[in-house]
Amino acid sequence: MNANALTKPSQPDLRAILRAELSDGQWIEPPSTPALVAQAKAVLADYGKRMEPAGQDAKLQWLEQLGVLCAGRMTADEARLKTTGYASLLDHEAGCFTRSSLKLLASKFSWFPSFAEVKAELDQVRRRLHQDRHRLRLLAAGGKPKEGEGERRWRDLTDAEREAHQARMRDLLAGITGSFKRQTEAFEQQSQGVENVEEVAQ
Repeated sequence: MNANALTKPSQPDLRAILRAELSDGQWIEPPSTPALVAQAKAVLADYGKRMEPAGQDAKLQWLEQLGVLCAGRMTADEARLKTTGYASLLDHEAGCFTRSSLKLLASKFSWFPSFAEVKAELDQVRRRLHQDRHRLRLLAAGGKPKEGEGERRWRDLTDAEREAHQARMRDLLAGITGSFKRQTEAFEQQSQGVENVEEVAQ
């Protein structure tokens, strides 16, 4: 991704836009403009690379840099064992192992963090990565659809779509009917058991 794509003065500040939230975390979506749509599309064009699983070498390099920044008195052998073990277990996307996330973790720990701590921090980075992609897609599409937009009525569906919908409804009804039947049979068996106990007691 072009490092300047988010910060060109002549373009909207996408980084600030993606982070604009209310106190409850709700996104403050900006009014759509042609420039904003174009910029969001440009960033999304190669966003797929960031969503791919990170390679082993990239994870090792990132972890080694983290070790240099906050390993403290840990020996080189200990650091090698930790980074190799961590890298084999971390399954995060390539966009999680960045200079920004490295700085984030290094600023939180004055020692080499445990696997659980590294994973928890990268899980947060992953959530933000997916959230940013979702928001970029909305921006690229010109904003959230208005109420009622995108809804399709029965008459708008093709024959194949109607048939597929009816098949799903039949499966759903069959599942509900089967569940009700099983519950009824279980209740009847339980009731019969109670009656037998009462007969014995008499």
